[in-house]
Amino acid sequence: MGVGSQAISGNLTSNTNDLIASFYAPTNLNYFDGLLDDVATWNRALAADEVRYLGSGSGKPCADLRRYLRVVRASSDNWNTDAKWRAGIEPTASYDAHIDSGATVTVSAAGEVCNNLYIGDASNESGTLSITGGTLTVSGTVIDGSGSSTININGGTLSVTGATITADAFNVGNTATGSFALGAGKTLAAPTEIVGNSSAGTGTFTQSGGINGVTGLSINSTGTYALSGGTLDVGASNISGTGTLTLSGTGILDLADTTGTNTVGTFNVNKDFTLLSGKIMNATTVQSVGNGITFTNDGGTNGIAGLNLNTSGVYTLSSGTTTIGSGNISGTGTLKYQRRDYEPERVRVLERRQFCFYVRYL
Repeated sequence: MGVGSQAISGNLTSNTNDLIASFYAPTNLNYFDGLLDDVATWNRALAADEVRYLGSGSGKPCADLRRYLRVVRASSDNWNTDAKWRAGIEPTASYDAHIDSGATVTVSAAGEVCNNLYIGDASNESGTLSITGGTLTVSGTVIDGSGSSTININGGTLSVTGATITADAFNVGNTATGSFALGAGKTLAAPTEIVGNSSAGTGTFTQSGGINGVTGLSINSTGTYALSGGTLDVGASNISGTGTLTLSGTGILDLADTTGTNTVGTFNVNKDFTLLSGKIMNATTVQSVGNGITFTNDGGTNGIAGLNLNTSGVYTLSSGTTTIGSGNISGTGTLKYQRRDYEPERVRVLERRQFCFYVRYL
């Protein structure tokens, strides 16, 4: 049977007449002799993929068209494998994509797209998005369902046009080399985030804006987190690992709600930073205070293996405790001790490390 089309112009008017769809109009003859069991009328033009679905022989009724195209579900396979999506076609930019039923969908080719992306829809379902190469552009948002959702980035690029990305677990470079950039106007919310994997992958997380709200952040030895803008809000957990955390520009490291000990390997402080009362921030390799930057310990606990004060860098201990471990204090910056209680033993220890030490009574 052939398929044709004809353009018709003019105005459509409403009436209560019967809709007759199968006879030759000029003579009112040649009626269709048979039965039609799946008839539907749309109030819009169908997209090419929708027509393709209708002709796919899927056996699904026309009434399910929206369900099987705009709500797309997958079994484990590559994103661009049509047959693995319920509708028999991969998503386009107009369609939402759903990953659930324990599926892992892998993006490895350029140009993959969808509207909104739902992962782990129902409470008893799970889904994983794995990006190993290519690009996935989500024109809407990434939505964590009531089930379990995981995003792994081990190559390629995840680009989200909408404002939010939510997932239960967000991993960058956990099995290979991966990177992710969070920019202005974007919010990432994930209870667990892992950057790098000392035995399997290298991860780089770059935040130049937006909000990263995370309950627990692990920066492993092969992981780097560069915070130059926006806010890294570490919730009611902590930062762990032996990787590198760099604070610069207009970035805000918010530890106000953290519990327990925050630990990294290297902590590069390239913008003014205050460690608040009751908070713990440790660096097991070195803590570096940049040129013209002030690090203030205002009642917290700062345990560091070594302290590097660059030119015009200032470390101020106004209250709290700063412990220098097995390393040393280096650089040409300034160390200030500002406490009401004079503790000469603490001063002598620092003086033996050949540092100019200031004591000021407040």
